[in-house]
Amino acid sequence: MRLILCATFVLGCVVTPSATQSSIAGDWTLMFNGPQGPIEASAKFTQEGETVGGTIDGPQGAIDVTGTLKETKLAISMTVEGGGQTITVYILGEVDGDTMKGTWNFGQGSSEWEGKRKK
Repeated sequence: MRLILCATFVLGCVVTPSATQSSIAGDWTLMFNGPQGPIEASAKFTQEGETVGGTIDGPQGAIDVTGTLKETKLAISMTVEGGGQTITVYILGEVDGDTMKGTWNFGQGSSEWEGKRKK
């Protein structure tokens, strides 16, 4: 009996995923506070383990993103080209189910952003 209880406990620890690991895979609506006002964008994220990829489609068109999601902490970046310049944009945030929010650094400053999963 003791062996069965131990085996059940060990098996439960091995196959039970972390309760705090979030997933952002899927379609999202994002709103960035920009220097000239709100910037709305759509995003399609993929995720494999802690690795995040996908695209954000906004005023500059669809731009590839890469980064990580560790538990609920999101860190992604994308490279934006325009006006003869290349800027790396860093997006940091916290994921809470079907919502996320945080700050983004767009080269000339930083501001807040938020996102909601499309249903």
